Amino acid sequence: MTYLILSVLLWLYDNRSFDKISHDNIARIEGLRAYQSGNYKRAAEQYVALVNSALFVEPSARLNLAHSYFQLRQYAQAQKHYRLVAQVSQPDLAAAAEIQLGVIAVLQGDSTAALTLFRKALNTVPALEPAQFNYELIKKTYSGKPIQNSAQRPKPKPRQSQQETEMALERGKESGTEVEQGDTKNELLRRLRSLNLSEEQALSILNSMQANEVQYIHQRKQTAKKKDRLTFNTY
Repeated sequence: MTYLILSVLLWLYDNRSFDKISHDNIARIEGLRAYQSGNYKRAAEQYVALVNSALFVEPSARLNLAHSYFQLRQYAQAQKHYRLVAQVSQPDLAAAAEIQLGVIAVLQGDSTAALTLFRKALNTVPALEPAQFNYELIKKTYSGKPIQNSAQRPKPKPRQSQQETEMALERGKESGTEVEQGDTKNELLRRLRSLNLSEEQALSILNSMQANEVQYIHQRKQTAKKKDRLTFNTY
């Protein structure tokens, strides 16, 4: 009798396990299908069902879940799953997660964290093109050194004061930067779109970088004015 009861219980458990595996596989397949078709809301729902049900979720599925949250602009949820994927032993997936964490940091205005994450992705997968591009772009933009175009700098007039010379050079830098930015904005936008960014997110990053450069130029002018006042007050 006891043997019969145990047999029934094992049979029920096996069938329950089979149903659970089948359910997980359906969620996995439907999640991937929705993600590939751009239906990120449904993809997130299916992948969440998989995460909540399965004892183990393959990193690629969790990465797609994070990507889905990213596209839905639910950055806190995206970060949670990107951080988990960044810890796996598969370099390509870990580096992809680190890049996305860096992009979120840029969108949140944290350039220091972004640079650290892009560098970490390069350490995970050396010479990884998206990580290298992002690192160089953000480093150049947030280093306080606007792009210079020496051919368009105005030459200082004879007997110009140091202050006038600095201001003339600054105007030349601004002019050169505007021309070069006008030529490269579309290229930057194209490259940003290729990094799993929507047009709105790519434009947000570009606007953030431009605002940072404007702030830097303003700070340089304020510093120059202070130096000029100190010069006149020196005996």
